[in-house]
Amino acid sequence: MVNCHRPCRVAGRQEDQLTSARARPLAPIRVGVTVTFTPTASGSRHAVLWIAESGGGPLVDFGIFVLGISLEYLRSLSFELQEGSFLGMQDHLNPPHGGQLINLIATPERTAQLQADSRKWPSWDLTPRQLCDLELLLNGGFSPLRGFISCADYESTCARMRLADGKIRPIPIVLDVADDFASSIGAGTSIALRDPEGVMLAALHVEEVWKPDRTAEARAVYGTTSSHHPGVQHLTEQTHPWYVGGKLEGLHLPHHYDFRGLRLSPSDLRAEFIRLDSKGS
Repeated sequence: MVNCHRPCRVAGRQEDQLTSARARPLAPIRVGVTVTFTPTASGSRHAVLWIAESGGGPLVDFGIFVLGISLEYLRSLSFELQEGSFLGMQDHLNPPHGGQLINLIATPERTAQLQADSRKWPSWDLTPRQLCDLELLLNGGFSPLRGFISCADYESTCARMRLADGKIRPIPIVLDVADDFASSIGAGTSIALRDPEGVMLAALHVEEVWKPDRTAEARAVYGTTSSHHPGVQHLTEQTHPWYVGGKLEGLHLPHHYDFRGLRLSPSDLRAEFIRLDSKGS
C-alpha cells in the first residue's frame, strides 16, 4: 500500500548525485532490492529500499527501475509493506469485499465424505438463477458470504442494504424452495444441491427456514412492486415461497461448455491482473 507522506531513503547516495541522475535520459538496468523496516511513533513500519546496481558503474550513469517503478518515483513515496511481500501489482489490487476472498470448494477428502453422507440427505434441484448464485458463492464472487444468508441478514439487507454485521450487501442472496420441500427440512438438516442433470455441486447445512414477505422485499430492494420491473416479476412470480439459510461446502463449480476462456473466477482475475502488470501491460 502506498503512503505518500514520507520519502524513501536510498543508501550511500547524495542528493546532488540523484539530482544529476534525473537531469539526463537514462537507460533501465536490472537491480537487486532489499526491503528493511523502520518503526514509527505510531507503531507502523516504513519500508526502506536499499538499491544495489547489477550493471556496474556509478549510480548517476544509470536509470534505476524496481519492478517497473522509476527511482525518481520511488524517492517521492514510502511503502507500508508486510514482511515477505513484494512491490508490484498485488500491492495495488483492491482488497476483497469483507477483507478475504472466500473459496468454499472442499478438499478432495472432504468431497468424498460429503458424497457418501449425501445418500441419506434430501436433494434440491437448482433453478438457473440458483445455479448462478451458487457459483458466485462457491468461487468468492459474493465474498464475504459463506452460504445463503440468514433471516437476520436478509432483513438487514432489505432494510439498509447491509448485512447484520454492517457489511454492504444490496440484494439478499437466498435459496428459495417450495412448500413441500420446506416442510421436510429444518435447522440441522443437510441438503444435496444438484444441477439439472442431477450432479451434486454442494452441500447446504441448514440453519434457518422462513417464509418472507416478497412484496415487501420487492419494495425494499427494487423500490417498486410493479411486475413491469424484471426483478420484481422474477421475485413475485417465479420465486418459491420459502427461504433457506445456511453454510455451504462445495464439491465443484457448475460445468460450462461455452465461453470457458471468459468465465474467470475472482481469484483467476486477480492472478491475471498481477501477470499483466509483471509484463508491463
